[in-house]
Amino acid sequence: MLDELNKYAPRDSSNAIKEMLLDVAERGRSLGLILLGAEQTASAVEARVMGNAALRVVGRLEPAESLRDEYTWLSPSLRERACLTQPGTMILAQPEVPRPLLVRFPFPAWATRSSEVAAE
Repeated sequence: MLDELNKYAPRDSSNAIKEMLLDVAERGRSLGLILLGAEQTASAVEARVMGNAALRVVGRLEPAESLRDEYTWLSPSLRERACLTQPGTMILAQPEVPRPLLVRFPFPAWATRSSEVAAE
């Protein structure tokens, strides 16, 4: 799991860590490795890393970022929706479901029972 993926696999420069991450992203599944990367701006991450992602999750996006090519998997209406989402709301795309899903996580995030969810 890597947070701030653009620091380790930046689009515009190269380093040894980026080369290892590209190897994991491109060949990792066949070796039993899974790369989980998190980034606020997918457009700053190496395209080959992003292109090999099977699971994509988007929270709130800045309008300019939502127009980038990395978000073409979102329909125009979902791109617009992603610019307006509230904390705890995400759009999830994965291979088993043909369309992205809007998912809302309870607050606090650890809540597993209705009684634990904070009132809105």
